[in-house]
Amino acid sequence: MNRRRMLILFLLGLAVVTAVGLLQRTPGYMDAAYYQATAQMLAEGKGFTEPFIWTYFGDPAGIPHPSHLYWMPLPSLLAAGSMIVLGLTWRAAQLPFLLLGALLPVITAAVAETFTSDERMVWTSGLLALFPGFFLPYLGTTDSFALYALLGSVLLLILSPERVSSRRLVLAGLLIACAHLTRADGLLFFLPAIAAILTGKHRRISGLVALILGYVAGMTPWWIRNLMTIGSLMPETSYAFWLTTYDDLFAFPASRITLQAWLESGWRAILEARMDALLVNGQRVIAEVGMVFLLPFTLIGGWQWRRQRIVWLGGLYFAGLFALMTLVFPFAGANGGLFHSSAAVLPLTMALTPYGIRSAVAWLSRRRHWTGDEAERVFLAASVVILAALTVWNADRRIGFTPPGSAWSQSDEEYDRYASAVAGEHLPGIGAINNPPGYFVAGGQSTVVIPNGNQNVLRNVVEAYGVEWVLLEPNHPRGLHELYQNPESVSWLDLRVTLRDSMERPVYLYVVE
Repeated sequence: MNRRRMLILFLLGLAVVTAVGLLQRTPGYMDAAYYQATAQMLAEGKGFTEPFIWTYFGDPAGIPHPSHLYWMPLPSLLAAGSMIVLGLTWRAAQLPFLLLGALLPVITAAVAETFTSDERMVWTSGLLALFPGFFLPYLGTTDSFALYALLGSVLLLILSPERVSSRRLVLAGLLIACAHLTRADGLLFFLPAIAAILTGKHRRISGLVALILGYVAGMTPWWIRNLMTIGSLMPETSYAFWLTTYDDLFAFPASRITLQAWLESGWRAILEARMDALLVNGQRVIAEVGMVFLLPFTLIGGWQWRRQRIVWLGGLYFAGLFALMTLVFPFAGANGGLFHSSAAVLPLTMALTPYGIRSAVAWLSRRRHWTGDEAERVFLAASVVILAALTVWNADRRIGFTPPGSAWSQSDEEYDRYASAVAGEHLPGIGAINNPPGYFVAGGQSTVVIPNGNQNVLRNVVEAYGVEWVLLEPNHPRGLHELYQNPESVSWLDLRVTLRDSMERPVYLYVVE
């Protein structure tokens, strides 16, 4: 790539993600809070441990316990490295993700250059990536979005030539390992990698061996850690296959989530869950991946360049992702899994879109007798402006510009107030709450997640983990609705304080008798 263009796009990208990132005073939601909290444990020299329990998968024995047995460790490692150097603060944890987010326009322009050296197309691709719609608020927080987008795009670039050397395939295997260490579904990148080997002009067996060697080399340190802590290469993951609702993620004990229970829910419920996921995921593709109005042009550009290896390899990955998040993990997919992992094809879609616009404008120009080159410039510029407006609107809705970051930090600021109330009641022990990672970031106190179930299930958790207090919020399991409606109806819970959330709804702080 042209170095001057790379530098300009990086600086523009840095300006955009930093402007948004400065409005984010906290991680914002559970996933991002988890990465910051576990990064803090790493930076403090406490290793891969969780000072809370946010899911009962793996039957955690107590607090602390081994971390990253559901979410993967690479985002935490990035944040921890920055925190070791700059201090145990949110801004220190955030910094690596801002820098990675700033690279998004650069890698998008690099992808665009695989189609043509046309400067107008390459620049438009990079400028579109400055305003990535619904993705922008998530690029600068402690989550996997920016990292996964870069890993996926670089991997597709490496695999795009027809002849790929063994060294490049080893590197591809390392990148797949990094993608897997970023998100569990990073294993899906084996689909385009193996397809590239089988259809390319190189020896298939040696290519597959090189790919696997790279992957094994990248994963070995993590496998060793798992062997030393849980006695297996990877944690037990069968629970995730047999969820009957999204809230089963918080079921206690997790051992009740089995194939038998899944089958007993009935084929109608099983099929309905996947049909619902198909509908939601289809909407996510239109709105989040296609940026609503750009999707037709992305598809046109994809069809135009369909024989380019990077296009069909990226399409193969996304088809596998959509099928996985619809048929195998419908609840995780519809609740953000597809959105998270589709970041990997974001640079590719942004690179294809200008070519789709060019084709559409050329078709219209022939019928309306427009000046083709002038019309093309107008429509390309308009696409950037409209996408920028959509991105700003969504960022304002998700983050809140006035006062800065009010919407984004609302939940975390509520937890700050709840933590003060808990401290005021002199309750230093373990509590039960909706979002244990978020509460740890806000108050530094260990908690367990309120389980999905009724009062008896909650009491089993209280007894199993020595819980001393419970915070019941408006967003609570269906089985605790009666307790929320009648907050003094349970003899073993002493209602100590009634708080209010940002919408003035009651929040009940109980002490366990």
